[in-house]
Amino acid sequence: MLTNSNILYVYCEIMEQLEPKRVLDIGMFYKAAGCVSRRILNKEAPGSCYIKGVCTDSIKNLGVYKTVYDEIVDINAFFDGDKESFDLSVILSDAVCLRDREGLVKAAAKISTYMLAYEDDVRYLEKFCDIKALDVGSDRCVLVKF
Repeated sequence: MLTNSNILYVYCEIMEQLEPKRVLDIGMFYKAAGCVSRRILNKEAPGSCYIKGVCTDSIKNLGVYKTVYDEIVDINAFFDGDKESFDLSVILSDAVCLRDREGLVKAAAKISTYMLAYEDDVRYLEKFCDIKALDVGSDRCVLVKF
């Protein structure tokens, strides 16, 4: 479970500043943070924001996640499905294993305007991206604009 308050803070700030209408949550960040609603650190993603979760582990059908996500697909359905577009893709969950990470980052980059990810994920992206470092303490994330 993700309990790092710096990462939670970065996520909340990006959601508030970008005000995305469509979010792709790879690894289901809300689930990794132990959330049962769209509220994190007294901030909430609006109900009008469509959030699609990509489940990368075996636990996706718990009813509580229907209060957070508009749709949940497994990793295979994500790779095989129609390619929708998203304002923001988030890949901050510890449920995304290393062997799948590169493919997920590259696939999300093709269908997203922005991506919020860990600094290490930059190695999977094309060089022409606009990458902004988001360091809070010793935690390093990036916001990528495609």
